[in-house]
Amino acid sequence: MVLPVRWPLPGEWIKVNPDLDQQTEASLILGDDGEYILIDPSIAKEMKKRKHFKPLQDSVIFMACNGEGEFFLWPIPKPIEYDHPVYLAMENWVCFQMMPTKGGPQMNEAERKAASKGMAKVNTVLHLYRDGTIDRKTCKAKLMDECNVADHNLDMLLDAYDPNKQ
Repeated sequence: MVLPVRWPLPGEWIKVNPDLDQQTEASLILGDDGEYILIDPSIAKEMKKRKHFKPLQDSVIFMACNGEGEFFLWPIPKPIEYDHPVYLAMENWVCFQMMPTKGGPQMNEAERKAASKGMAKVNTVLHLYRDGTIDRKTCKAKLMDECNVADHNLDMLLDAYDPNKQ
């Protein structure tokens, strides 16, 4: 199986596997074509000493899944701040509304608490849908009205929770 190595896309719902066995530390170089190149640890130290190589990014690579059920590897440069959204995505489905930047999207404590509270509400509604307590139309309306979820990627997310597809 080949998995893409990339950042979450704007508007994409993701969840990160919290299992430590599904994470790894690595040194990466971002190639000219935008692809990440994994550097063998045995030569990474030597490459860091030499000026003619591109800078290496010491990163942690996380296993993630989007709302369509597609898996990918998310490299996050070290050190990872305690309020990085990857930690929220380990607990809840998270939708990224911004373009990733160096080090990834960041949240302050107030934003993190608000996002965590909002994502808990989103997850509650999604679980009601998956359990058959509410139908798809009601779920979509609740997510848009009560949870302020944008409509453009909602169908993909609802497909992932569809009780008829489980």
